[in-house]
Order: sequence, then C-alpha cells, then structure tokens
Amino acid sequence: MKAEYKLLLSVIVFVALGLSVLNGVSISVARSEIEKRLKEEAKLYSVLYENGNCTLPDYFLFSRGIIISQELEPVARTKDGYIMLKTDYLQSQLKAFALRIFLWEAFILLFLGTVIGFVLTTSLRRERETENYLRFLLLLLTHKLGNFLSIQRLNLELLKGKYPSEKTINRLSKGYQVLESELLALLDSVKNIRREVKPEKIDISAVAKRVLEHLTPAFEGKKLRLSFHKAPSKIDRRDIENILLFLFDNAGRYSAEKVSIRTGVLRGTSYIAVLNDVASFTGRSGVGLELVKFLVHRNNGTFRFRSKNHSFITAVFLPSF
Repeated sequence: MKAEYKLLLSVIVFVALGLSVLNGVSISVARSEIEKRLKEEAKLYSVLYENGNCTLPDYFLFSRGIIISQELEPVARTKDGYIMLKTDYLQSQLKAFALRIFLWEAFILLFLGTVIGFVLTTSLRRERETENYLRFLLLLLTHKLGNFLSIQRLNLELLKGKYPSEKTINRLSKGYQVLESELLALLDSVKNIRREVKPEKIDISAVAKRVLEHLTPAFEGKKLRLSFHKAPSKIDRRDIENILLFLFDNAGRYSAEKVSIRTGVLRGTSYIAVLNDVASFTGRSGVGLELVKFLVHRNNGTFRFRSKNHSFITAVFLPSF
C-alpha cells in the first residue's frame, strides 16, 4: 500500500474512532433525556387519567399492579394503579437517534475522505511533476557529461597509442576511469530515485572488497590499510554499493597519503569506518557525503563524520541480523 493511501486511511480511522466515542456519549445522554421526558409525560397523563378524561398513547399502559416484565417499566403512579412504559418504544427512539447520528458520521467521513484525498493527490502530483523534471535535468546533465567523457577517453587512447610510456597520460586515463565509474553510479541512483527499498541479507565486508577493486586508481600511491571483518546487515544491495562507492571515493580523492578502512560488528550493529588524512588543498563539496547520509537513513541506519587533527573520519552504522 502506498504511503498516501496509508495516511488517508489513518486519518479516516482516527476521525472515525473520535466520532464513535462522541456518538457513544451522545447516545447515552440521549437515553437519559428520553427517559426523563417520558417520565414527566407519564406524570402528566397520570393526573389526567385520575380525572377520567384521558386516553393513554400506545406506548403507555395502565395497570392496577406492577407487572414484572422486561417489556414494561413503571414510570408513574395513580390512585388506582400504575402507568407502565413499553420498553420497545424507548428502544425504537434510541435506534432512530443512533441511525441519524450514524448517517451524519458516514457523511462526515465521506466528505473528509474526499477532501483529504483530493489535497493529497494534488500535492503528490505536483511533487512528482517537480521530481520528474529534476530527474530529467539530471539525466540530461549526466548524458552530456557521459558524451564528453567518451570523447576525452578516445582522445586519451589516441595519446596513449602515440606516447605509450608517458606516465602523465596513464594517470589521466586512470582518473577518467574513476570518473566514469562515479558517473555510472550517479546515473544508476538517478534512474532508481523512486525505487522502493528491497532489504536483503548482505555481508558488508564482501561488498566493500568488490567496490574497492573498481576504485584501485583512486588509491594509487597511497598507503591503504584494510581490516575487513564480517558485518552482516539487512539492506538494499544497490544502496550499500553506492554508500561504499561514495565513501571510498571520497577518502581516496581527498586523502594525502593514508587511508584506513574497517568493517565489523559493534554492540550488535554492523559498521563501516573510513579514516584518512587530509590533503593540503581544499576542494571538498560535501555532495558525496550528503548522498551517503540519504541512503543510510533510507535503510534505517546512522551516518557520522568528523574532522580532527588533519584527519577525516566517516562511519556508517547499519542494523545487523
């Protein structure tokens, strides 16, 4: 069931419960008022009946003695006997009152459901239109950037063929490979922005090793320390791959010489911790970390980062199983 339908159903149920409580109180008060009115009416009829110029209505019955029955109830006394009330008349009055209240409640719920449904549908439609437009712009941007990178990669291949021993060209080529992998990950995230999370049991350490293999050029010339321990978690596979990709790329790109990556379980929670020194230049935009934060929170996890003493630490905590 979609979130908007759950919200609409929750509001209707909440309002229905509130109205039901009010209706129960109203029916109880109405019963007391009807009984009070009938007793006052029976007292007036008892006076008229004693004078002999009164005919009792159908819901009253005169008796010289008290009749013990669930269908009759004494409500007034005369010199010669009692005026008895037919209890089915009281029940019919209460049923008629309850029916009117029920019809009003149904009308109110129908009206509220229609109004809330219209408001939700309108707001969600506008939200989807805006989201689709932004998604289109991102796809267009990544497409243009992808075409540019393809052209540059072709130029680099031509240069490598002409100058095969040039180290600068080789480094540029490896850098473009990393950039292309990041672009593909971003494109995959944009295409699946509305995809529902599908958690599955995954060992984060195994995924981390596989992601690192694709990011080898980002750590070239740096001291990489790895400590992979089993870190089981129930998480969406694409999300954990993108989380690790952004984390590792961020560490490799902005580190000076050292990067340390560790996975494991701490107090029943699986974690990924990345520690790196910080290069002297500053060019960090923070977009990658924001993407990590979004993906982690979407999978009921916690994301933390801290910069201290020329070191940058990022940690992701995810539910273990």
